[in-house]
Amino acid sequence: MGKHLTRFAVGTVAAAVALALAGCGSDKAQPPSSVRTTSTVASPTSTPTPTAPVMPDAAKQHTKEGAEAFVRYFWDVANAAQSNGDPSELTDLSLDGCEACDGTISSIRKTKAAGGTYVGGTSTVVVQSSELLQSETFQMAHVQARIDVSDETVDYPGSGKDVHRPARQARIRMELTWAGGWRVAQIVAVA
Repeated sequence: MGKHLTRFAVGTVAAAVALALAGCGSDKAQPPSSVRTTSTVASPTSTPTPTAPVMPDAAKQHTKEGAEAFVRYFWDVANAAQSNGDPSELTDLSLDGCEACDGTISSIRKTKAAGGTYVGGTSTVVVQSSELLQSETFQMAHVQARIDVSDETVDYPGSGKDVHRPARQARIRMELTWAGGWRVAQIVAVA
């Protein structure tokens, strides 16, 4: 049984595990796959316009591999949302009731409304295992992953209230639901 994360941003998103993702919270048949995600990060002197990630065809498949590709894509979108201050795509990728997702979306919006920007905090995801769960009434996938988050500063120019978070790592289980496409139902921290 996992602990739901409350502050979804494992960076903001990466804080998604334990507290890293302060919003929700949160095996071995194939070797783990990994993807390094990157995004343009705002600096105090520039206004980035990162390119929105495009969902890969693999992430649109109702397969175990599709669920894994969707998780990687989700974290690419989370990095972009943190960088550009627009979490609307995260809203589209998550279901109502995903506490970690809602917490991350809220955190990004509040930071932007307060004039803050994220510097660093890029999340890298390493998928460790996945499984499909199906019945006549539901279709789900559980994907376990390790999230590595770089040093992060939430910069509030001129306020003296910047927040620094050191690099961190979290293990999570993402619970996905299939309804013509994958959506995040919950993110749960795992030991």
